[in-house]
Amino acid sequence: MIAKPSRTALWGMAVFFVLILAACSNGPSLHFVTVTPASGTIFFSSAPAAGVKGAFAARNSARKGAEVVSPQDLSTASCGSLQFKATAFFSDGHSVDETNAVTWSSSNTSVASISPSGLAAGIGLGTSMIGASFNTVSATPASLEVDELNTISMKPLTATIASGGSQSFQALGNFTLANGSNSQQDISSNSTFGTTWMSSNMNLVTVDQNGNATSTGNGSGQVTITATSCGGTKGMATLTVGVPAVTLNVTPMTPTIATGSTIQFTAAHSDGSPLTGAITWQSLSTGVATIEANSGLAAGVASGSSTIMATESGTNFTGNTTLTVQTAAARFAYLGNLDTQTISNYMVSAGAVTANSNQNPFTPGTPGPQQVFVHPSGDFLYYIDAGCSLQTVFINSTTGVLTYSNRTPTPTSAPGACVGVMDPLGVRIYVLSEGNNAIYGFTITQPDALTKMNNTYADLTPIMGMTPLTDASLNFPDWMMIDRAGQFAYVVNNAFGTTQSQGTINQYSVDSAGVWHALSPASVNAGNGTTNGPFFGTIDRHNNLFVANLGTQVTTDETVSAFSIGAGGQLTSLGADMQITGAKGTINVITSPVADNMYVLDASGAHVFAYSYTISGAPATITLAPIAGGASRTTGANTDGMAIDPTGTLLLVDDFGVNQAPPPPPTLGSVFVYTVAANGGLSTAATTVPAGVGAEFVTFYTALAGQ
Repeated sequence: MIAKPSRTALWGMAVFFVLILAACSNGPSLHFVTVTPASGTIFFSSAPAAGVKGAFAARNSARKGAEVVSPQDLSTASCGSLQFKATAFFSDGHSVDETNAVTWSSSNTSVASISPSGLAAGIGLGTSMIGASFNTVSATPASLEVDELNTISMKPLTATIASGGSQSFQALGNFTLANGSNSQQDISSNSTFGTTWMSSNMNLVTVDQNGNATSTGNGSGQVTITATSCGGTKGMATLTVGVPAVTLNVTPMTPTIATGSTIQFTAAHSDGSPLTGAITWQSLSTGVATIEANSGLAAGVASGSSTIMATESGTNFTGNTTLTVQTAAARFAYLGNLDTQTISNYMVSAGAVTANSNQNPFTPGTPGPQQVFVHPSGDFLYYIDAGCSLQTVFINSTTGVLTYSNRTPTPTSAPGACVGVMDPLGVRIYVLSEGNNAIYGFTITQPDALTKMNNTYADLTPIMGMTPLTDASLNFPDWMMIDRAGQFAYVVNNAFGTTQSQGTINQYSVDSAGVWHALSPASVNAGNGTTNGPFFGTIDRHNNLFVANLGTQVTTDETVSAFSIGAGGQLTSLGADMQITGAKGTINVITSPVADNMYVLDASGAHVFAYSYTISGAPATITLAPIAGGASRTTGANTDGMAIDPTGTLLLVDDFGVNQAPPPPPTLGSVFVYTVAANGGLSTAATTVPAGVGAEFVTFYTALAGQ
C-alpha cells in the first residue's frame, strides 16, 4: 500500500514547481522608458565663429529617475552640450541605464540633432521633441528649445577704483528665445554659464571667472575687461585704476538708426585734452552694424544692437557706446522736376504715397533739379541741377520738409545731361557728364556734432584724380553704379551718339581715396551692338548687375543684359540677353531688396514687367519667369525712373510729362504707385500722385525720425 504524501509535502512540491516555471520564464517584463531631462534648452552664440554649442538643464527631481527643465528658464544656463539619458524600468522594480541602447530621434532636425549616445546639438531657433524607443516601448518625448545669445551688455560699462581696490562686473546676456521673444539674463558665472573673463593688462588688473576685477597695485592706468560666452559673444567694459585716467567719450551716445542708414561717431578725451593718437573703431556685432575702422562712420546692417568701441593709439584709451539698428521703412519720397524747377515731396505710410502736407513741392530755384540723392545719414540731400552742378538741401527727418542750404553750388562740368551716383556709405558722390565724356568725384563731409555746429557738414571736396576722370573708353555714357561694398564702379555707355557701335559697361576699382582705376579688361559689351544698347541699370542683393538695353527701333522685343560681379570686380555675362516679350523700349531695370524679383520698365510701350529670376549652373546663367497675377502693368508714356522700398512691397515709377510751349500747356509729370504682392507680382492698377514737368528718378527716404 502506497502512503499518501502529507499536506506539508504537497505544499513544498507546489513551491518547487513554481520556482521551476519562474526559472524557465523570460524574467521581468519592460514596463516603461523615461528620458531625462524631461525638458531642456540649448542656446548658441550669434558670433560667426562660435558655432552652436551652448546647453543647460535645471536639475529638479520629478518622478523616479527623471529630471525636469523649465522651458526658457535661463537662470541655470550653462554653455555646453545637453546630454539626454534614457532609463528602462522593469516589472520587478529594477531599472537600467539604456542611453546607448535606445533609438534617439529629433522631431525637428532643422532645430536640433541628437547623436546615438543621446547628445543634443542646436542647429537653429525653435523647438524639437527628443524621443527614445527601446524594445518597441517609446518614452514620453522631452521638449528641447534652441535659443540664441545675441550680445552681452556689461554692468557697469565704466568704473574707477583706487590702486589695490576691486570692482565686480556683471555680464548680461541678451537672448532671442525659441518663441521669438527677447530675454536678458545675468550670465556672469563661469561655473554655470561657461563665461570667461579677461583683463587686457593682467599686470595691472586681474579678473576671476565670476567677473571680480582686482588691482594688482602695480601702478595706475586703464584696462578693458572682457566677458566671453558660448564660444564667441563678447561684452567689454573699461576699468580705470588709481588717479582717474583719461577715457574716450564716444558721441553720439546710444543712438538708433535704420538699416541702410549711416551715422558718424567721434571720440574725445574725457578731460578735454586734445587727442594724441589715431582713433581705431570697431563694431562688436558686425552682423548688426559695420564701422569704418579709421573714420568712425557706421552703417546699419540688420536689426539689433552692437557695441561701438573706440581705441586711441599710443595711449590705449578706450570708450564705447551702444548702437541700435531698426528695420528700415520708407517714410518720404523725393522727385526732381527739371522743367518746373521744383522737388516733389511725398509722404509714404501704410503702402500709400501722398503729397507731403508740410511741403509740396519744394522750390529751390533755378536751375532745376535733374536728379536727387538722399544721403544715408538722413540729414540732407543733393541734386544735380540743369547746369550739372551739385546743390545741397537739408532735410527735417521728422516732417520731411526740405530747406535750401544757400551753399555755393559745386560745379562739375558744362551744362548738359548729367547723372550721378553716391557710394553706399555716403562717403563720396560722383557726377557723370554725357556731353564731356567725363566723371567728377567729391568727398562728402559727414554730419557729426562738430560739423553741425560749424555748419560744414555736407560740404564737398574734389577728389584728386577725379576732377575730372576722362577715360578714352567712355562713349556717350548715361548711367553709373557702385557695388554694395563700395569697392567697384561701373559706367554704362550707350554709344547712341556714334553710328551705333557696340554699347559697353566700363569697370573700375575704387581706391581708399575714392579714385577710380580701370580694371582689365576695361569694359564688357552690353546690348546687341546694332539695334539696342545699354541704358539704366541696377545691382541686386547678390551683387549681380543688370542693365536695360534701349532700342533704336520699336517693333521688336527689347532685352536686359545680366552680369555677375567677381571678387576682383570684373563682370561675367550670365548668358544671352534676356528678351522682354512685348517691350518696345526697355529703358530701366530694378530688383527687389528682399527677393529675386526683377522689374523692367518699357518706356515706349508704357508698361512695367515683373519677373522672378534664377541663376544656376556652371558657368552660371540666368532664367526669367513672368510672375503670375502681376507680370505686366500699364504705366506712363514718358517713364524712365523707378524706386522700390526696403521691404520690397512698394514700387514707384515716374513719368516726366511733356514740356510744351503754349498752346497747349505743358503736361505735368506723375508717379505711378504699385503695391507688390508676396510673390512679387504688381497690383492690378497703379495709383498716381502728381509731379512737376521733367520729373525723373524718384527716390525713397528711409532714415528714422530724429536720426
